[in-house]
Amino acid sequence: MRLSSTDIRYFLGEGLLKISADSQHSFCPETQIRPGSVDIRISNIFWKFNKDCIAQLDIIDLHQAKEILNNPELMYSKIQLSEEEYLEIKPGEIVLTETLEKIEMPACISGALKGRSSFARLGISIHCTGDYINPGYQGSMPLQIINHSPIPVKLYAYLSIAQL
Repeated sequence: MRLSSTDIRYFLGEGLLKISADSQHSFCPETQIRPGSVDIRISNIFWKFNKDCIAQLDIIDLHQAKEILNNPELMYSKIQLSEEEYLEIKPGEIVLTETLEKIEMPACISGALKGRSSFARLGISIHCTGDYINPGYQGSMPLQIINHSPIPVKLYAYLSIAQL
């Protein structure tokens, strides 16, 4: 079963489902709740492949991936944007981020996080690395943004880029 906007508002109003953001960019039910989903924004913190690390690699050996994953600072550079700044994503480039909204799911429902089709039509994939949200989950959701278009893309913080 999927929830309608009426159901979503009910769950929020009863405190069963909680969605929050930071104090400057609070969650706004009036603009973020759609007929059967909730618009979710990205944060202002991103991780991009570290060019120095990538330049030293000929191949990523998945047998050694655990070492890389346990030391993400070796592979990625952290970037924090202000509201006016943007991050340029070149064709074929991957950027990691997380949702601005923190989600608290009730024990009785699960959720799914999906990219928006309007961005997909521009060649931008929003891959929700954990698109299934377990009942009782609390926190932000990790995202990968991939530029499949033939030209660079400007990515801004706090952009509504996915749907719950």
